[in-house]
Amino acid sequence: MDVSKFQMSGEWLELEVESKKIVGPLKFLIKPLSSDEQLSMADLGREDNKEFLTRIQDLVLDWDLTKNGEKLACDEENKKSYLPYLFPMTLKKEKEEEKELTADIDLDEPKPKKIPGTVGLAILGFAQDFTNFIKN
Repeated sequence: MDVSKFQMSGEWLELEVESKKIVGPLKFLIKPLSSDEQLSMADLGREDNKEFLTRIQDLVLDWDLTKNGEKLACDEENKKSYLPYLFPMTLKKEKEEEKELTADIDLDEPKPKKIPGTVGLAILGFAQDFTNFIKN
């Protein structure tokens, strides 16, 4: 396997959120999580939610956020100021999901509860899947 195709410096993720006030996608440059980091994150998710969220913030290396038309620096101060508000935002549903939600419901069969997709969960899921960081 040619490891020169690995994008260890990160890969861009575009997310559409359910909001009439946010036009266009949010774009984040995300770093990949190693298996060791994933295990550490799992432990933190059970033990220390605040540190868990901080670690998700650390996955964001850059973004397309602007303020008054100027690019906003993706530094620690700005991450702490903006990401806690962006992480819980609900993602726009894909057309397939909308069809599934409007399909006939069998009341006799319990359906597994779907956790709504959020920006924070999407960033974490993207970082966990290393195939997102392998160039074609």
